[in-house]
Order: sequence, then structure tokens, then C-alpha cells
Amino acid sequence: MPDSLVIFDCDGVLVNTEAMLKRVDKKVASELGIVLTEQDHERYVGVQDVDMLADWANRFDVAIPDDCFDRLQSAKLAASSGDAISAVPGATEGVRRVAETGVSTCVASNGTVEQTAAKLRSVGLLGYFRNRLFSGCDVPKGKPAPDLFLHAARVMRVDVSRCIVVEDSDTGVQGALSASMTTLVLAPNGASPFVAGSGAMAFSGYAELTEELVRMCGREVH
Repeated sequence: MPDSLVIFDCDGVLVNTEAMLKRVDKKVASELGIVLTEQDHERYVGVQDVDMLADWANRFDVAIPDDCFDRLQSAKLAASSGDAISAVPGATEGVRRVAETGVSTCVASNGTVEQTAAKLRSVGLLGYFRNRLFSGCDVPKGKPAPDLFLHAARVMRVDVSRCIVVEDSDTGVQGALSASMTTLVLAPNGASPFVAGSGAMAFSGYAELTEELVRMCGREVH
């Protein structure tokens, strides 16, 4: 696939942030009198924070302060570096192998560009992407809408037919498929029912996923 663009999600694909994100969401929610369960956390995986806050307002019948979104972003930015963040197993090697093919790469995350940069810097991956970071905050609708992926392809000047997305959440997969992009899913715990029926390709780990990415990028696998 010449002149391709590989679009990586950040959380759960490049960096392990689940525990950190849960901790921050739980703290902010508790300040509003909301107790989030494990099922609630699963509900918001891959969901844009502005949509999560709107859901809190509806589900828990609470008023969301005007500064709540900004406070949530500040808390996540502060927690987006240090020992709380680690690379997803195999991600560093996978990104390096893809970079060696010469295809363009970028990161598309519902989080802010500042958060994404901090996370990638913390695990030593920022250099592979430089300023090619795209945020759901910069488009009309974040994932699961296709807007973010279409925005990334437009800025990178690559047709959607030549875009390959690496995701891990149902919301991300839905957005990528809605953008008519080839979608690979990192699913170490097995594909969700949605992913299994979506037509996306699911992989249990980075070893197989990387081989498929390199094959798609047109370089012989070594």
C-alpha cells in the first residue's frame, strides 16, 4: 500500500493509561457527588471527555460546573507523565518497524494534544511522531464519529483508502470504519462482540499486528 498513512490511537494502543484515567475520572466525579463503578469506567473507554461529562449530567442528574472540563483536562495533563505511564508491550518495537517502512504515521486521540504529547514523551515515543498529533478536541465530534480520522487524513494529505488505523476501543473502531479506513484492533483480552462483527482485523498482541502493518506498508518482513 504505497503512500500510506498509519494512524495510531494513543491510550491502550501506545501507552498504558487505564489506571491513571480511572483515577482522575473517579476523583473529579467524586467532587460532584458521583461514585463511578467499574462498569461506568468501561462505558467511557475511548469516549471524549466532553461527552462523558454530558453523560454524567444526564445519568446522575447533576449540574456540571462550567470549569469542570478544564479541571479534568488539567488533572489528566498533570498525570500524563512519570511512573504512572508505561508503553503498551510491543508498541515501541511496532512503531519503530512501521517507521522503517518510510510510510507516514500520526496519532489521533480524543485527548488533548498536550496530554498525548506528554504521554508519548514519557515512554520515549514522541520522537516518532513529532508534531503529527491530532485531537478530538479540534473537530466537531470526537470518536466514535469519523471526524478525527478524516481530519488527520486531510492534514496529512492521504486519501482515506490508503489510511490504516490501529485502535483498541469500540468507539475508536467505529470511528475508523465510519471513515472508510482499514482498521486493525489491538485486543489482548479478545475482540469485543462489536469488533468481532465489524469486519476489522483483531490481534491479540503487537507481534502479529506489527507483521500485518509492515506487510500492508509494502516492506518485506524480516
